[in-house]
Amino acid sequence: MHRLLLRCAAVLALAWTHTLASASGLQVSPVTLTLQPSQNADGLWLSNTGDTVVHAQVRVYHWAQENGTEKLTPSRDLLVSPPMVQLGMSERQLIRVIRSGAPAGPVEGSYRVIIDELPVEVKEKKGLQLVLRYSVPIFIAPTTQSPAPQLTWSLRREEGQAVLKVANSGGMHAQLADLEFVDTAGRRTPIWGSNGNASAPNPFVATMSIPPWTLFGGLGRVTGSTTMRGELIALQGAVPPGAYQDNFAGEHTSITLSTSTFGTPATCNTLLPGKFPFVVSATVAKSCLVTADPLNFGTVNGLPGQADRDQTSKINVTCTTPTPYTVALTPSNGSTTGAGTMTPTGGVPGNADAVPYRLYRNAARTAIWGSVTGTGGNVATGTGNGAAQALTLYGRVLGTSANVRPDSYRDVVTVSVTY
Repeated sequence: MHRLLLRCAAVLALAWTHTLASASGLQVSPVTLTLQPSQNADGLWLSNTGDTVVHAQVRVYHWAQENGTEKLTPSRDLLVSPPMVQLGMSERQLIRVIRSGAPAGPVEGSYRVIIDELPVEVKEKKGLQLVLRYSVPIFIAPTTQSPAPQLTWSLRREEGQAVLKVANSGGMHAQLADLEFVDTAGRRTPIWGSNGNASAPNPFVATMSIPPWTLFGGLGRVTGSTTMRGELIALQGAVPPGAYQDNFAGEHTSITLSTSTFGTPATCNTLLPGKFPFVVSATVAKSCLVTADPLNFGTVNGLPGQADRDQTSKINVTCTTPTPYTVALTPSNGSTTGAGTMTPTGGVPGNADAVPYRLYRNAARTAIWGSVTGTGGNVATGTGNGAAQALTLYGRVLGTSANVRPDSYRDVVTVSVTY
């Protein structure tokens, strides 16, 4: 069991191309954006990690894929501000992505924000100046529950090569993270680059030169090591916790070599199969993240007999799939029933008044939100799906509690997520 504590006030595929810019420091985050139906704007951060000033231009295109090709059409459905950026060393700039003429529809809308680094003339430097281009996918979520991605696959031969084609007829985008070949016996073989494979032509290569045999030195030998690196594919928040592994135990490596008696061979052309077994493993641990917006009751009329003052805020919980969790709320007075008290912030000297408030889980404000778990408890519960789940917090200040001195009142509530 794990617990996250958060204190809040009770008063909110990188898909990129580049042209080899080793000296440029232009960076973009996050890697993608999804605007919810009721969300009008979001933002991208541009940063300069290089040692020179960076100029960039930001443009928006409607994005479609037709007959296996990308189609980008200039669009005013989304606006970016500012469209032109100058970044000094170590500077950052927020680019607002604003929905203007792109109302949410029954299927997901797809756009791309293209960020081009602009060349800067430097007289004392000669040669090629290489700049970056980022292509960031932007999606507009549908107004209704849109069909999930519906993928169809076809394998055909074109110009003597086997070609795998994938089509998506669903209402949401899909990101392909891995491909495996499954033979008739059900064995799965990850598709790695290899010689003679036009679709994945780059094998893992380690080059070694073996010294020749000498009369007094014996056999030529060489030993060494090389590092094989791997990475987990991003955007896998829906993967359930547990241990995962892939076993490379079969014949999946080869050595290409040539020998010569009197000199260095001109080419390496002898292929020898070999085995180099290893296991790739990872453990996905249960985890949760929580954020909370302030609950602000605003300005309350201080006269007695006023109506109750109701306000809401959001608590966002992101947990791994399918992790059950509970969310408990504890005001600073330690109440287990969501009954807190706001105290003055010091604006009025000598003010010792207090404003009681209550926390609830439903709009009717009949279900208390406190910190009691188990049978008859009053905490919120849920099951993680890898995405942020917004829980609405309903607050109330009773009108009968408003007969206090005019001042600003505040309390701190501890949000405890147990999973």
